Amino acid sequence: MSAESNRTNWISVILYLFAGVMLALAIILLIAMIGAANALPANQIFFQMFGLGELANLIIRPLQSALINAGILAAVLMTAIAALLFIAGRMNAAQVRLSERVRRLEERMASEKPE
Repeated sequence: MSAESNRTNWISVILYLFAGVMLALAIILLIAMIGAANALPANQIFFQMFGLGELANLIIRPLQSALINAGILAAVLMTAIAALLFIAGRMNAAQVRLSERVRRLEERMASEKPE
């Protein structure tokens, strides 16, 4: 029974690690998307080479907003997934503790019961 208990405890640890990695990736993704959005105005030279400088503002500003909004949305969704993974780890650990308590209770009841 202890081998099964240890294996289940490792599942909780793995879920906690996945939650941490997902949260870190959410932060990195948000920083990267905001950085990419801030770097877009440097691409105005491409439009100015072809005489489309006025068109650059019509394309770059909405694209900046879209990148920032997509980054925020992805970060929020990844944070929600990280929270769900953490909750799954906590539930798994609680289930292991509960099954261990039930096993001990059954052993105690069996030893006290006269046959």
